[in-house]
Amino acid sequence: MPVFVITMKHNYALVNEKHPLDGVDKKEYSKEISFIVNFTGAGDKTPKPKKQTAVSFAFCNAQE
Repeated sequence: MPVFVITMKHNYALVNEKHPLDGVDKKEYSKEISFIVNFTGAGDKTPKPKKQTAVSFAFCNAQE
């Protein structure tokens, strides 16, 4: 039975704020996300709602 070896090469580049891709708005690479955690069930000892904020980063690879 014959065996064939196929090798495929691709050139990829990291795409992010430091290495932008033409046509992509720099605001799309990171976004601040906020959400509120509400607690229930402890009567008068229930903690007040807490707001949490995080930054989401988008990284991708683009074929050159």
